[in-house]
Amino acid sequence: MAAVPGRTNFIDEIMAVRGKSRVKTTGKTISRRWRMLLAMVAVLMLAAAAAASFWLVKSFLFSRNNHFRLHRVQVSSTGWWNGRVAKVREILDLPSDDVNLFLLDLRRLRAKLEDQPSIREAEVDRVLPDRLDIHLIERIPRAYLNESGSTWVIDDAGMVMDRDSCIRMAGGIPVIHGLDPKLRLFAGGQLSELQPVLNLIMMTITEFSDMRIQDISVNNPRQLTLILYYNGISRRYKVIFPVNRIHTPSDIREMLYRLRSVIRTALRNGNNGHVINLGFSGQAVIR
Repeated sequence: MAAVPGRTNFIDEIMAVRGKSRVKTTGKTISRRWRMLLAMVAVLMLAAAAAASFWLVKSFLFSRNNHFRLHRVQVSSTGWWNGRVAKVREILDLPSDDVNLFLLDLRRLRAKLEDQPSIREAEVDRVLPDRLDIHLIERIPRAYLNESGSTWVIDDAGMVMDRDSCIRMAGGIPVIHGLDPKLRLFAGGQLSELQPVLNLIMMTITEFSDMRIQDISVNNPRQLTLILYYNGISRRYKVIFPVNRIHTPSDIREMLYRLRSVIRTALRNGNNGHVINLGFSGQAVIR
């Protein structure tokens, strides 16, 4: 069948128009993508310029500003560390003032201080223009280890400390003896196995202040032997305390209530007994 000339020309024109449309559409898509890419590059360049400007301004105003060089370190505490600026500078590796306050990593300085066995918490602050303020919360010794006046003391969390670099306790503290002779003691050591004994000591301080423990022997795995005084009376009591009743605060509290009751009853009745055994179930024996 022969093609109709007029119709063929019409179809060719339509195809030509469609081709031009595709070219225009493709050109518009490519142009749009280039504009988006250029916009992204421009944004990144602006961000980089802003960051660089911020760094330069910050350096000029703070970290490279000689007005903010460290000139003074102030150390405050309620115990041994109070005012010990030279010792703190040594720990923090700040031998001189040739450092800018804003170049100091306060978190790292705080961590270094809290690595010291006798420091429980540390706060480190910049005080403009030239001072570093350090406030320390110290660990409190709760007992000597092995003998009265020993080099080693221990706090309520089982941290071993050198007695010469921590708070001095007025009035004395108990002695825990009977430790394993093979146990090596050193500042910073952790004696978690003594935690029940320390909980007992702490409860006499916080809830049973009428009892003062002088000595605790831990050499028997089944019982503790306490030497204590009651309510300021000069009589010394020897108390057998079962180890299986010091694992929880409620057990310790119950046993101390029982001990207090036995002592009060003995004093009221004129009983001069001074050895008390709390190891009997449900009762205590005094002789």
